Amino acid sequence: MERLLLKTSAEFFTYKNIYNSKIVILSEVGGWQVLLITNIKIYYGALMKTVVLFLLLGCFLTVNAQTNNGSGSIKGVVADSLSHKGLHYATVRIFSKDSNKLIDGAMTDSLGRFEIDNITYSAYNIKISFMGYRTKSINSVALNKSKNEIKLDTITLSPLTKEIKGVEITGEKQEVEFSFDKLIMNVDMMPEVKGGALIDIFKNTPNLMVEGSIGNYSISLNGSSSITYFIDGRPVNDLALVLQMPSSSIERVEVISNPSAKYDAEGEAGIINIIKRPDNNNHNNNDINGMASLSASNRDNYSSSIKLNYKKDKINYYLNYDNQFSYFEGLGTGNILTTVDNITTLTKGSAVYSVRGFNHYVELGADCSIDSSNSILFSFDFNKGNRKPSDKEILNKYTNDEPTNELYLQNYNAESEYKGNNFDLSLNYKKKFSKKGKEVSADLYYTGSNDNENNALATIMHPFEGAVSSILNNYATDRKTKFFMAQSDFVLPLDNNGTIEGGVKGLYRNRNLNYTNLYYSFNDNLWEDSLHLSDAFHFDQYIYSVYATYANKLSAINYKIGLRSEYTNQDIKQNTLDLDAKSNYIDFFPSANVNVDIVKNILSVSAGYSRRINRPDMMRLNPYIQTRTSTYIMQGNASLKPEYIDNITIEPNWGDIYLSLYYRRTKDNIVRVSKVIDDSVQFVTYDNASKADQYGINIYKGIPISKIGRVSISGGYFHKNIKGFYSGEDLSSSTNSWNARINTGLKLGWDVGLNISMSYQGPRQEAQIYTKGYFGSNLTLVKQLFDKKGAIALNINDPFKLAVNKDETKETNYYFYHEFKMSFTMVSFSFSYSFDNFKEVGKKWLDEDTGSKEYEKK
Repeated sequence: MERLLLKTSAEFFTYKNIYNSKIVILSEVGGWQVLLITNIKIYYGALMKTVVLFLLLGCFLTVNAQTNNGSGSIKGVVADSLSHKGLHYATVRIFSKDSNKLIDGAMTDSLGRFEIDNITYSAYNIKISFMGYRTKSINSVALNKSKNEIKLDTITLSPLTKEIKGVEITGEKQEVEFSFDKLIMNVDMMPEVKGGALIDIFKNTPNLMVEGSIGNYSISLNGSSSITYFIDGRPVNDLALVLQMPSSSIERVEVISNPSAKYDAEGEAGIINIIKRPDNNNHNNNDINGMASLSASNRDNYSSSIKLNYKKDKINYYLNYDNQFSYFEGLGTGNILTTVDNITTLTKGSAVYSVRGFNHYVELGADCSIDSSNSILFSFDFNKGNRKPSDKEILNKYTNDEPTNELYLQNYNAESEYKGNNFDLSLNYKKKFSKKGKEVSADLYYTGSNDNENNALATIMHPFEGAVSSILNNYATDRKTKFFMAQSDFVLPLDNNGTIEGGVKGLYRNRNLNYTNLYYSFNDNLWEDSLHLSDAFHFDQYIYSVYATYANKLSAINYKIGLRSEYTNQDIKQNTLDLDAKSNYIDFFPSANVNVDIVKNILSVSAGYSRRINRPDMMRLNPYIQTRTSTYIMQGNASLKPEYIDNITIEPNWGDIYLSLYYRRTKDNIVRVSKVIDDSVQFVTYDNASKADQYGINIYKGIPISKIGRVSISGGYFHKNIKGFYSGEDLSSSTNSWNARINTGLKLGWDVGLNISMSYQGPRQEAQIYTKGYFGSNLTLVKQLFDKKGAIALNINDPFKLAVNKDETKETNYYFYHEFKMSFTMVSFSFSYSFDNFKEVGKKWLDEDTGSKEYEKK
């Protein structure tokens, strides 16, 4: 073993020719570099066989003789020449112009940016390279006293293209990326979602599992459905509406399973941040560019989208419009078995459920670069939607499980209509300082919505003996929601290469719900509130928070620690019960994240801890009794306490192999509980169980297929224990579950791609509910057109018709089984086109940790 004393951290490259080997930096600790040397040929005796040895050569002491005196910096942005998106992990190397020796180097960040400091005044040549792209050189870049900071123009790299038997292979971004504390899904690399919606992206995201159909989706992250959702760093107020956003409006989705103290502490499983496509701020004055898409599916499903940008001087104006017309139909069957006073009653049911609706979304905005240090963004969003669900049920009721002992035949019909509109206003300001990385931002956000729901329910009873009777019920809900948020954040770099971030935030939620519940009196020929169920519900919530984080690097170790404090004040009022429940509490949420580069650019391990809170939502708190069907009613619990969660994750990342191990303990775990009333009616409410413990593992692996495609395999396993009681009944349960997903993407030639996606969620038990396994599948065929500015896509959802939701509820003297499936296979065609050199570059708002993007102003 040989030890060499090197003058600079890059000088070891000169020894490559001595060993004729490939040298990789394993790690760098306290100035000591551990190198891995491969491809050394060793001849063993007379066999003369060539073997590859992995030798640890030793530790090389690095002495950096450069100082801040007589030195400068070089920085810039590396981007794709076609999409003009920043390239992550591109390599930038600086060579001496005279001797052509390697002096220093860097890798670009997630936005394609790089900066190399402490470079001695001299002339240099620069080489920029990235796998799958042509290497570019920039010669004769000179640093001197009068020009000690050089900011290069955006450096664009062209993808390598090679024809292989009629198949075009092009260097491209990965579908899934893993960074320090998040998993990133790049929508442009997901052909299976073209012409679809946000929910289709979720279906193909590792660690996420999606079950159900339109209007009734269940989304879980690491085995929990308690997730906080953001759009460009702003809270989502109506998830059902957001799930139908067209995929063409979304650039990427970020999954953050262990957020730092910088984020809101809400959400047991973590955060999902949806990043919309940015609006172009990097084109010439008076240019209009944009993109458009159309989609049509069977059973009257249509959607369209258009994005336009116009730049005038320092202001970039943008207009986005999306619409969607949808139809869904599903079939349900179920059995209810009850035992009361030793008499067993069986109720068999079948149902047809359908939803027809439309949605229109408009966004207007202006991005103004006042100068190189100050920027302002203003945006206005408006959304209008309408949904008309229809539920037709037939119920047969028997005693002692004998069909001959029929009690009655019941026909139940429900016709509903939901109308709603909401608007968002946001104003964002950012100021940058001369010191690199130092900045201050302020954000104001307001949303208001008004929606109403009308339901007409008709029930006709055909008893085995006696007269036919009818019940007519009409109930309506009027909802008004207000949400206001104000926050200010700062980033302060320190002289020791550390960074302090901090901020304050205040938010206010207000929701007023007015219920009208009337029954029709056939005797008086009028509608009346005979059961006195009409009511009003008011909810006010204030949350004030302050946070601070500190980040730094110790050689190959990156770490970030933080503390967040949140004060909550809320008030719940309901008229009928004369309820006025006030509560206020203050909580502290520490966090710690660390990442270790064990083998630089090859193997890294991240670990994190965070404390989270899950405040019960309004549906679970509202004590109003809601009649969902003739056999199902629900009531919230205003006495629910928040859940508190301690979350630990360990995430090794070896190239394209990603592992995630997690442990989660939840105090005051909120569970759904039920009991039987009136023989066969299921009454559902919520209660705090004592605790829940859960641990699990997720894995993701990408596999190339003979240069014509790739397969990605992901899956997970978790175990969960719940302890608790409700009304004397033991809610304790223990469950093991697993899931798996496989995505296959093939390039068929002639700019045609095929993607097949299949997933399975295994059965699981929670409190009284047992959910059976669920299988989902999707097939997509994409053809690119017009020099890849346009594309047409065929998408088939559930081509094998195996997606069926099945669950059962068990308690003393009560058993309920239910299954539900879509009545048809969804087949859709879509077309998209980008015109006038539309480029997906633009604004930065909030910051990278909350998901927005930043680009150099031109």
